[in-house]
Amino acid sequence: MIINRVQRTYELEAYRVQNLLDYKILDTQPEVPFNNLAAILTEYFRVPIALINFVDSERVWVKATKYGDSGNSVTRANSICSHAIKNNSITVYEDTLKFSFLKDIPLVTGEPKIRFYAAAPITTFEGFNIGVVCIADMVPRTFSREKLQKLKVFADQVRKELERRLEIQE
Repeated sequence: MIINRVQRTYELEAYRVQNLLDYKILDTQPEVPFNNLAAILTEYFRVPIALINFVDSERVWVKATKYGDSGNSVTRANSICSHAIKNNSITVYEDTLKFSFLKDIPLVTGEPKIRFYAAAPITTFEGFNIGVVCIADMVPRTFSREKLQKLKVFADQVRKELERRLEIQE
């Protein structure tokens, strides 16, 4: 029974990663629509960090930041986004130090010392979470549930942009 569950989890992860690869977004150059969304996120939530990240089997890859950066990556083990990608709803850590499983993540223990993190999954039409739209701060924060639901709106916009890109490429 456990073997079947583990095998099913492995198969679903393989399908998720293949779905991500189908969008041909990894290791691409910066793109204005994604950078604009990241910049709007920082303004809307009044946070210093907003990212659009995609999660493959080994790493979390940054597509966009408010500064127009693209291409940085960290291993999945060293990323909060690796936890958020598993949720179908908004993930919120109002104070990252209150969660023992986050205390070994370098972005929490070292610079920039993230204390607040929230993310919405980027869910494809096929139903796979291939990335996250996330915001972060170096101090603990709280936001209303209604305001955090706006992260989902931004994630849906990223998905629409991914679909648009794919149509243009084909």
